[in-house]
Amino acid sequence: MFDLSDLSVADITSNLLKLNSEYKSWIDRHEEIANNELQGELFETALRHVESCHSCLARMKECLELLKSNKKVNRAFKLMNRAMLLQQLHYSIETRN
Repeated sequence: MFDLSDLSVADITSNLLKLNSEYKSWIDRHEEIANNELQGELFETALRHVESCHSCLARMKECLELLKSNKKVNRAFKLMNRAMLLQQLHYSIETRN
């Protein structure tokens, strides 16, 4: 949360591009598992979930472009991450690096 609240636009973009890439790899792995190991109703359910993940990834990519191009959106994103960090610290919730 600290990184996403205080880094430059370029650094935030870099971090979020990495997140998107890793999420896409995760989706692809699970899609492959579904295609190779599931059948019938389980296969259909898995594909629905994979499609939902692809939709989420598309929204994440769109929002990343918005973060890069709109200063107000970028500022709101940073403030949101700072607020979440402060809540974690206040309630002694373990933070991630």
